[in-house]
Amino acid sequence: MRGVFIYILMAIQVTLSGQSVQFNFKNYQISNIGSFKTVSFQNSYFDEYFHAYHQLNLKMKLSNDFSIISIDSEPCSNEEKIILENWTWKSSPTVKIQTGISNNNFYSTVKVYPYFLRNGAKHKIKEIELNVQNSKIETITNFKSRDEITESVLNSGTWFKFKIHESGMYRISYEEFVELNIIQEPISTNQISVFSNPSRMLDFTVGNKRPQDLIEITSKINGVSSSIFGPGSSLIFYAEANGHEHYDESNEIFKNEINLYSDTNFIYINTSALSRNKISNTALSNPSDTVFDYIKINHHEKELINFIKSGREWLGENFDKNPLTWNNFYTPPVQKPPRLKIKYKVCARSNISADNKISLILNNDTVSFSEMKKINTGPYADYVVFSTNTYETNNYKNLQKDSLRINFFYHQTENTKAWIDYFTINTTERITTEKEEMIVHFSDQNNKVNAINVSSTFKNPVVWDITNTSRIKEVKTNMTDSGFTFNSELDTIKTFIFFEEKNIHSPEFVSKVVNQNLHGLSSTNYLILTKKQFSSQANRLIDLHTRHDNLSGQVVFINDIYNEFSCGRPEATAIRDFIKLLYERGKETEDSLCYVLLLGKGSYDPKNRISNNINYIPTFQSINSVKLTSSYVTDDFYGLMDEHEGTYSNGDLLDLGIGRIPVKNNQEAKNVVDKIYEYYDEYSEKDKATNYEKKLLTSKGSWKNNIVFIGDDGDFNEHMNNSNSLAQKADTTISTLNQKKIFVDAFPQESSSAGDLSPETNKKLNKTLHEGALIVNYTGHGGELGWASERIFLVNDIQSMTNRHRLPLFMTATCEFSRFDCPNQVSAGEHLILQPQGGAIALFTTVRLVFSRPNLYLNEAFYSVLESSIKNNKTVIGDIFKNTKVTNNGGKNDRNFTLLGDPALRLAVPSNKIVLDSITYENLKTDTIKSISSPTLHGRILMSDNATSLNFNGWIEITLFDKEQTIETLANDENANPFSYRSKENLLFIGKGNVINGHFSSSIFVPKDVRQNFDFSRLSFYAVDSSLGDATGYDESIIIGGTEENIIQDNTGPDITLFLDDTTFVFGDNVTPSPIFIASLTDSSGINIIPDDVGKDLVLTIDGRSDLNFILNNYYTPSTTNYKNGVVIFPIEQLREGRHSFEFKAFDNQNNSSKAYTEFIIENNPKLALKHLLNYPNPFTQNTGFYFEHNQTSEDLEILINIYTISGKIIKTLEGVYSASSQRIGPIHWDGLDEFGDKIGKGVYVYQITAKNSKGDTDKAIQKLVLLR
Repeated sequence: MRGVFIYILMAIQVTLSGQSVQFNFKNYQISNIGSFKTVSFQNSYFDEYFHAYHQLNLKMKLSNDFSIISIDSEPCSNEEKIILENWTWKSSPTVKIQTGISNNNFYSTVKVYPYFLRNGAKHKIKEIELNVQNSKIETITNFKSRDEITESVLNSGTWFKFKIHESGMYRISYEEFVELNIIQEPISTNQISVFSNPSRMLDFTVGNKRPQDLIEITSKINGVSSSIFGPGSSLIFYAEANGHEHYDESNEIFKNEINLYSDTNFIYINTSALSRNKISNTALSNPSDTVFDYIKINHHEKELINFIKSGREWLGENFDKNPLTWNNFYTPPVQKPPRLKIKYKVCARSNISADNKISLILNNDTVSFSEMKKINTGPYADYVVFSTNTYETNNYKNLQKDSLRINFFYHQTENTKAWIDYFTINTTERITTEKEEMIVHFSDQNNKVNAINVSSTFKNPVVWDITNTSRIKEVKTNMTDSGFTFNSELDTIKTFIFFEEKNIHSPEFVSKVVNQNLHGLSSTNYLILTKKQFSSQANRLIDLHTRHDNLSGQVVFINDIYNEFSCGRPEATAIRDFIKLLYERGKETEDSLCYVLLLGKGSYDPKNRISNNINYIPTFQSINSVKLTSSYVTDDFYGLMDEHEGTYSNGDLLDLGIGRIPVKNNQEAKNVVDKIYEYYDEYSEKDKATNYEKKLLTSKGSWKNNIVFIGDDGDFNEHMNNSNSLAQKADTTISTLNQKKIFVDAFPQESSSAGDLSPETNKKLNKTLHEGALIVNYTGHGGELGWASERIFLVNDIQSMTNRHRLPLFMTATCEFSRFDCPNQVSAGEHLILQPQGGAIALFTTVRLVFSRPNLYLNEAFYSVLESSIKNNKTVIGDIFKNTKVTNNGGKNDRNFTLLGDPALRLAVPSNKIVLDSITYENLKTDTIKSISSPTLHGRILMSDNATSLNFNGWIEITLFDKEQTIETLANDENANPFSYRSKENLLFIGKGNVINGHFSSSIFVPKDVRQNFDFSRLSFYAVDSSLGDATGYDESIIIGGTEENIIQDNTGPDITLFLDDTTFVFGDNVTPSPIFIASLTDSSGINIIPDDVGKDLVLTIDGRSDLNFILNNYYTPSTTNYKNGVVIFPIEQLREGRHSFEFKAFDNQNNSSKAYTEFIIENNPKLALKHLLNYPNPFTQNTGFYFEHNQTSEDLEILINIYTISGKIIKTLEGVYSASSQRIGPIHWDGLDEFGDKIGKGVYVYQITAKNSKGDTDKAIQKLVLLR
């Protein structure tokens, strides 16, 4: 089916025809970007050449028309003139207006560059007012197909896939069909049809013409019978591969356009067709002219090297030491002038200017020079300089007669290099069959029937007209003394192939194709694109979001998309076109497409040129591959749904939330999906976990109230200043979040052979991440291995993270931290998302070089969008990602920010609110609290409509912070200045209480360590109801300071009782190799678990070893009934066999400490032994339960209980299989009846418990019970 394209116009009336916009250029200064100097000003953006400009974003459509209402300027300084020497000076300021569309809304940007000529003098703008023009009718153009395909040809029939390596003739014999198990017996010739598409790369631009499905191409069957395909029969067809040869009429040259994604193409054979596109024969007579010559095309382009491992331009051979030489056959024309045209592109890397050139040598004559500029050696300069040239002559004199030779010679040799990108040679030659098959093009369009005269040695020549591969014609030939002729009307550019059937090759068999019909799919809210090997994990995500977020979803395999949308070639555009199809179908329905997850790693190399390449889902790379500041990789391409988008030349804006999880294998996929499940508080281990283990398996907690801002030092405190300004913005817009600021210069540096390090920053950061946060925001220098030159956060830190139940969303405004498309290296950002025991739940992160100023603007947009998302209770990260980019509209810098993670994931922001109603102390209301006091807090849980949530029942966690304070950094670096910032991080108390019917009244203890001045404190709340979800809130109206006068002195530390695995443990017991450590604590002032109270942590020491010290503050759970009691539950990793000791130390909130000590024995694979046998109640009247302990680890035990009379008669037998995940089994219930269900008499009975493990080990134990009637 062929689609006929139409356009649907949606008209939106705009009342204003124009409006005034004003730009102020303040605080001009000279700034350094790497080795480059640039002129900047307040709130400036930078383009790829580091020219600064102002940008205004408007939610409307503007035309390109504008006028200057007023302008105030001043002369540029001499230094500014030098820096701007490459600026194109004009008499009017440069203004650029661009409009894009996102989800049917228009967004325009107005960019103003301040440099211009005023009366011939170089000026810069101080202030400018523009009149910009609104469109009277704004039109949103949506592409549709009049005959929209809803059924792919692959939906029915029996299909087989073959690979085509180069354009040409192919044959598959009947015998090959049988050998490949395609058919087993003769079939009708009409049943065999061949489908394919042109090998030309799909156009990136949305809406541009392209095949809508596989198209049947012409084929021919030779054999004994014209109707039966059987022994001796062959299927013959022409198929394309390896790019697209075409005629460029404006430059009068035949060119070859390579496919950036694939050098091969595919054909699909259907053996159950009803008809076949048969080749037709043509025989024209009475030619008016004879054609002896044609234009031969030779194209040379080898994609061997990508200098910066980025971008889609790959270069060919190096020729700085030896000239690049190329030879080919040449047959002079006999009818036309000997025209020759060579177009070539070369590049060089040299820091020498003199005589820096590349010569093109034709045969032995130098015919062209390429002057190569000296490169700038700075980190942001072009890696090479390019030169594109054309040499042409209409009087080529070939001294070599039958061959043509060209050389490329580089005149520099010392510390210089040169490469060829491509060269294309067009020569007018005599039509000659130089190879076994020849593809020839004719550009003559004389609209006459011509006799084409071919010089050839072919004995049985065949000519096919392949101008249209769906309507191929076999042309009658006539033999001559020197070859053959055929007739053709040259009314358009024609393409023919000459061959002999004996020389036709076979295509490469790939596989059978299972019927599929992606063209028939309906839209869903959530789409996962992946490889089949990840299908189980993809479907787990669909199930999760269906249940929790009410999203419809589906999984589609990437190779199936290629089959229907790019003829099997792995092209990014095919994926985008499929997404577009679903997007259009779902518009204005409840199943409208919103989120697309790319589950699989991508690569900057789509053709597997590098070793160990992994390219499960292709990436969209920039055209620039030589300049770090201009090159990018982006998955946003897959979310561009509007007409004319796709090349980033028309204000392209996202319509969908696009995310990628760059997994390489199924285990990585499972690890990430497991983390997402646990983020939603679903744990597969809970069913087999003990009660104590279950308390560890939760993602609920007040960590969701935390946000961390990290700022690098250096650069005149720019990064700390930016990080702090973001924190201030978040503090006013998302006030429920408790801020933690980690600024590198606030911690001492240490010198080392590797440079200055900041181990205290590293320690503080790792500890903070372990405690958990909703969002972690880093601003500063970085790379693929980590953050900052002081190495504050590296891959080894990520690999050691164990914050699995407290996973943050990372926002990383730093260079290349998450470069996901380099298969030979796993970036630090990838480690964060892939780390199975912790790391990140997702990252809004950088994948190429980015710049500080535009990073700040994007970050500011992120917090503006996040504020709105939280207020509307719509915190899906794919929406936040999309809306941030649309709001900021930051161009190339924004494209290097990628969402690594599941775009359908809902950020774990509590949906209910908590308010504090009052505080009482000794039953009186107060607005002031003092140290060494225990006030009571009274408050409520509110629903989204601010009504009290009367059905909310659960627990609340209360956190008290001391007053805000000013902190000044250390100015560690030479010539650095201290940086001052405000902090509210001084934590005083963490406790829990009960929420009953939406209300809570909970006492807290204000510790001794309160700064005595009076000012406002901060109270933070987090609450959970197992059915209604969680809630958050804060209060900053309560004053804190001073000390309570009537206090009871407490000089005693907490009471501590230690257990392992459960509370039946006693000193010296045998325990499992990986026991659960349990500490029960009680103190009148509560337990100190303040993370920054140095030296007062809850500390467990194993075997007296300092390297086995564990800080367990995060594993302490306060009692919900009062702040005085609590328990620590901590899983211990496997210990060696033998005797071990635990020492545990804790402080109370009045700085008193206590220690507790115990010992235990670990025996690996011990022989089954039972102990502590009992029944309860005992004596009993109606029912009792049997209990016992054992020494096995996490395996099922077969249990047999025999109950005897004193004389030894068995009256009852109980048996079953019980989990040994806990060292205690029970209760095993008995109702006091015998085997026949009759009551037995009162008295004393004996019972014996027999246990058996999977290895056949058994043990028995006997005890007595008493029955009372």
